[in-house]
Amino acid sequence: MKLIDNKGRIFGKINIFDILIIIVLIFGLSWGYQRYTNNQPVAISEQSEVLVQIFIHDVRNVTTNAIQEGDRLHFSENHQFFGEIVDKQVTAAEKLVETEDGKIVKSQIPGKYDMLITVKGFGTITNRSIIIGSREIRVGMPLKVYTNLYEVNTTVFVVEDQAQ
Repeated sequence: MKLIDNKGRIFGKINIFDILIIIVLIFGLSWGYQRYTNNQPVAISEQSEVLVQIFIHDVRNVTTNAIQEGDRLHFSENHQFFGEIVDKQVTAAEKLVETEDGKIVKSQIPGKYDMLITVKGFGTITNRSIIIGSREIRVGMPLKVYTNLYEVNTTVFVVEDQAQ
């Protein structure tokens, strides 16, 4: 019996093209498995103090008055404790507008304000992320937070690990 017959089958049973496809699939699957499971271990530190500045854009005066230092914020998505407000800065909200001559200028929005709020919380710091509650916190990410009096959409502006 020949190793490869006249129809291109090995031992008259398996096509060479089929074997090549199976070999490519095996290599591809093993490469993918190693790629996604061969990660570096996560170094976990103990809970430490984290200061997070969150930015609230374009809110009314009622909201700026409701938000006070000492308020305890919670995440809206899972109701876990986020932190305590230690500082708030309120400025007039601005937007870019085009003038009649085609220039782009900053213009204040009447009756609207921007807020920069500093929140002190406790989180787990790893070599990959900062986790407060069960939520990873990163600059630029949107957060929805609340107290018993208000709920606001914010954006993370600054994250500082106070243990460093």
